[in-house]
Formats: sequence, C-alpha cells, structure tokens
Amino acid sequence: MNILGLVFSFLLTLAAMGFSSWLIYCDHEVLGSIFGGGVIVAIIGAFLSKVIVTKNSNHNN
Repeated sequence: MNILGLVFSFLLTLAAMGFSSWLIYCDHEVLGSIFGGGVIVAIIGAFLSKVIVTKNSNHNN
C-alpha cells in the first residue's frame, strides 16, 4: 500500500475523531457519536475493500 495514502488517511481519521469529540464536548452527544461511528465504519470499509481487491488480484495471477 502507498505510505503517503496511509499517512493522509490516518491524519483525516484523527481530525474526524477530534471533531467528533469536540461535538460531544459541546453537548451534541448524538451528532458526535453518529459522526464518529460513521467515520470508523468508513475507514474500516475503505481498508477492507483495499485488502480484498489486493488479495483477489494476487490470487488471479
């Protein structure tokens, strides 16, 4: 995997989690929780789709 892509995704995840915790701190618990959960699901889905595509392309060769 591309190292620069991993670094950017890590930084975006940190920023999104920081924003989610800021929302929770500002008494928007539901919105912050939904935003944080959505970010976690999106990041996991992106990494899993990359692993599945890489594994399938290596298996066909």
